[in-house]
Amino acid sequence: MKWLFIFFTLLLSATPASADDAICPGGSIAGDWTNVRQELNVLSRIEIVPTCDENSPFGAWKVRAHEKCLPRDCSWGWVQGAFDDRGHFWVKFETFSAVRTMSLNPQSLRMRADVKINYRLDGKEDIEASYILVKTAK
Repeated sequence: MKWLFIFFTLLLSATPASADDAICPGGSIAGDWTNVRQELNVLSRIEIVPTCDENSPFGAWKVRAHEKCLPRDCSWGWVQGAFDDRGHFWVKFETFSAVRTMSLNPQSLRMRADVKINYRLDGKEDIEASYILVKTAK
């Protein structure tokens, strides 16, 4: 009888992941990421949080980015992040002054962030830059 209990326990623990696990895998992209080079007016850090709810206003992922400002960092706000068909993670921040698009590519404890900023203000040049961020322990 004891072996029967062990068999069913193992069988239940090997049950395939639910649909919720597919929506909210957590994965290597979730967490806080910090730019290794802290310079004024550039991306300083990113927070990526799995919401586990595709019906939330943020979808399955919500993302907040910060730019290095003085005396404290400026937030670009919270937006939805999503993976495309090729597995790239994309984020788009729209503010009154600019549209900021990011492609994020995590690789273990480091992540490459390709950022494109299109300014809405006349006279300010658009920016395309890449940054290396490291995963920060909480």
